[in-house]
Amino acid sequence: FSLTPFVGRYDFDNTVVSPGPETETASYVHWGAALAKDVGEFGSVSVNYDQTDIDGDDGPKMWLGWAKEF
Repeated sequence: FSLTPFVGRYDFDNTVVSPGPETETASYVHWGAALAKDVGEFGSVSVNYDQTDIDGDDGPKMWLGWAKEF
């Protein structure tokens, strides 16, 4: 098994103008982790978790992955 956590920040120069007097930057923090297992000649499978701090985001995402080199 291998565990791969990550965290990153995306900084953009532009801003998003909201209907009110406030403006918001389009920047956000992105984090998550992947737990992978080598399954021999079939490649590797993983369980992945992904989330951002964007307001109004649908919340954390989870998915299964499969990778095979050839």
